[in-house]
Amino acid sequence: REFLPRLECGMGLRLVLCVLFLASVASKAPNSMPPELACSACWMVARSFGKAMKNTDDASRTVQTGHRLTGDNKLPRKEYARSEHRVFDVMEDLCPERKYNGYEIGADENEKFFTRDTAFIARGRDSEGYLAAERDVAAMLENYCYKLTDEHEEAIEDLVRDQASGLRFREAICRDAAGVCTKVKRKKRKVKKEEEDDEPEEEEKPKKPKKKSTKKSKTKKSKPKKSPTEEKAAEPQQQDEGVGADEL
Repeated sequence: REFLPRLECGMGLRLVLCVLFLASVASKAPNSMPPELACSACWMVARSFGKAMKNTDDASRTVQTGHRLTGDNKLPRKEYARSEHRVFDVMEDLCPERKYNGYEIGADENEKFFTRDTAFIARGRDSEGYLAAERDVAAMLENYCYKLTDEHEEAIEDLVRDQASGLRFREAICRDAAGVCTKVKRKKRKVKKEEEDDEPEEEEKPKKPKKKSTKKSKTKKSKPKKSPTEEKAAEPQQQDEGVGADEL
């Protein structure tokens, strides 16, 4: 009688231990960022930054900045676009895992990157010895984003205050501050429609002012005016119509 309950308890314990083991294995999925993907990962954060800036772009919105009334008996307010409130909103929206769902590790020749296009799914193992299928991509990008924002928090916050674009984030953070894209030359490839909205917008290059033409305009040289005596001398002498030559 005592054997069966013990057996059931033993089987139940094994099941629980098995579930806990599988959960621990799943939690230890390789979420680190291999060096060859660091630049693409930073670009993904730049895309997230660009979207967050668009979502919080409201020129008409203002926020209260204090509790003391001003001279006109109003509470002090500031435009939201350059406020600390927007900085907080953008920073909070950069890294959640949901922002990176649906992405996989892709490859094109020797370049590796994150993509939603299944035509570019990477084959073989990465520099850390893992297959693309063994990676938890969304968790990888989330972890990388939090690490990046922690290391360069002030620089990113300044970009928010300057109302920067995703392209400027790539230059200021990915290339200059983090230094993960200094030697990487990314190939231009066709982007699927579902990825078009993720691409950082290219900033319009300022148009160069038109150069003023150095050619001198041709002006007609005015002839010097003649004196009255010269004009009279130059006039052809006319005969009187009433007198003929033979009558003189």
